[in-house]
Amino acid sequence: MQCRLCQSEAKLINSHLIPKAAYKFVKNSPAEGGDPPVRIDTQIGSANYNEKQITSFLLCANCEDLFSKNGEKAMGNLWATHTKFPLLNMLKQQAHIVTGKRIGVYDSSKIDKKIRDALFYFAVSIFWRAQVWDWTRQTDTYRKALGSKYELAFRRYLLGVAELPNVRLLVILNNSTTLNGLISLPYAGKTKGCYVHNFDMLGMKFSLVVGGHPPTILEAAFDHFSSNVIFLSSDFEFSPDFLQIAKTVQTTVAPKGRLALMEPDFGIGVAPRNGP
Repeated sequence: MQCRLCQSEAKLINSHLIPKAAYKFVKNSPAEGGDPPVRIDTQIGSANYNEKQITSFLLCANCEDLFSKNGEKAMGNLWATHTKFPLLNMLKQQAHIVTGKRIGVYDSSKIDKKIRDALFYFAVSIFWRAQVWDWTRQTDTYRKALGSKYELAFRRYLLGVAELPNVRLLVILNNSTTLNGLISLPYAGKTKGCYVHNFDMLGMKFSLVVGGHPPTILEAAFDHFSSNVIFLSSDFEFSPDFLQIAKTVQTTVAPKGRLALMEPDFGIGVAPRNGP
């Protein structure tokens, strides 16, 4: 079979869309009972306990290793766990500039370039995977948002044969322990002059700004730090994205199965509409 990244004929690995190592931190900690993750699908209006991991035969062993060594291994030492949040602590200690009422700002240049490069590579790899993924049996939240032009550009970058111009990464970190176990699948939206591609991963919101003419305020921020990665922090519980999720859950999502009996607020403090 053909590897989707290098396009060589090879035996394919059953690859994860979301790193396998991340799933254990979506569950409650053993001290909290170790309940399985809650999967909320807003497109079909349901939520249930679900431990199924999203996998597909996508990559050869060499490309799987490329993703691991260039991004995923580093992520395992950066994201929020049940007891710590290494990247947030690093930013506070090494790169803090100012903390306002809702947002903390950090100096990207103070963070090791290897770490910034790993975050950027990881984010690009997740969006590329979502673009080429076989969503036949799953809800596709991304809807081929990358397009053929950037799919090729992302693939060449991931293979290490080309740079990736006009692509910048904003990483927002949760400065509260609430919602650190949240993972969302990639989705995208258009803003003036560019597209913004997003996903959430264990205390971090990745927003990839794709296009040559981003909003002036964003472009100025990246230019100021001379980096294609910048960092902010905020309390996710009060973010517009979470408030929208809460509204959607309250109006369109019904808990199913054991979840309807055990977690009337989905474990995230949001009361849904009545369900079976």
